[in-house]
Amino acid sequence: MEEVVYYNGSKVDGMNVVVDFGIQPKHSVYSDRLFQWDSQKYNQCCRDVWKNEAQSFYGRNASDIEKFLQLYLGDSNVRLCRVLQDENRATGYPYWRFDYVVAGE
Repeated sequence: MEEVVYYNGSKVDGMNVVVDFGIQPKHSVYSDRLFQWDSQKYNQCCRDVWKNEAQSFYGRNASDIEKFLQLYLGDSNVRLCRVLQDENRATGYPYWRFDYVVAGE
């Protein structure tokens, strides 16, 4: 998985582009929603991939984020297309959007 990383202020849907592989996504999911839907599963997937339960994705590489999504979504065919980052205006906390496709769809 070759990463194309943007640090030049590129944006998609008003969010900062962290990584973009140039693949058109079909699905999107937000990091904070994954945690809200099932915090135990979220934490277990973090432990399996990174050996911690951090909700931050700063400095985490795309191949590990893809593994995390595959575990959380229960589908090894998930392919990460793009990672976007923004800030929750109400809380000031960052969140990430993961755009992906599922191979074979």
